[in-house]
Amino acid sequence: MRLPILPVLVLAAVPALAGPGSTPGPRSAAVRHDEIRSAVARLDALVARARVPVELDLIRLYRSYTADQLADPKSRAVDVEEILDIAKDPTVPAEVRTEAAAAIVWDSALRNDTKLDTKGKAMARPRAKFTKKVLPMLTDKDQLSRVLGKKISEGLWPGFQDEDVRNWNPAEPDSCIAARRAWTKFLER
Repeated sequence: MRLPILPVLVLAAVPALAGPGSTPGPRSAAVRHDEIRSAVARLDALVARARVPVELDLIRLYRSYTADQLADPKSRAVDVEEILDIAKDPTVPAEVRTEAAAAIVWDSALRNDTKLDTKGKAMARPRAKFTKKVLPMLTDKDQLSRVLGKKISEGLWPGFQDEDVRNWNPAEPDSCIAARRAWTKFLER
């Protein structure tokens, strides 16, 4: 008779729960049941964790950084440009891409991430260089990319007002091209 694989794994893991150096002694059925329930709960948690998209993990890791970590690029594993790549990727679920865009314009990132610093002039500003990487999204063939590109651009530069940017419509290609030109012109001054 062949047993299903999961119960076999759980039963195989139970003796390992005792820990190193301990000698397994007689255990009651209740103790064994508790150990099995505990092992099953840990396996369920692992399965649930495995179902979370890796991109979402990266976004959440970026959002967990302190101001000091955001200010020191060497102290973090995830960079704002990686988050932008997630927002741009049409193969990533829409809700994850939307969360990536929100992480880029997250208040703490805007204030502390060195790649989003506004010091300097024109394209010497780190935020301007970063925004230049966002602008292709405004004319992307994927409509969600265009919408997210607008959200990110406006979040990075909340005070920027321009008629072409205000009149931007993701469904109209000419409107998207005009908005991208207006943003480019703004970044270069």
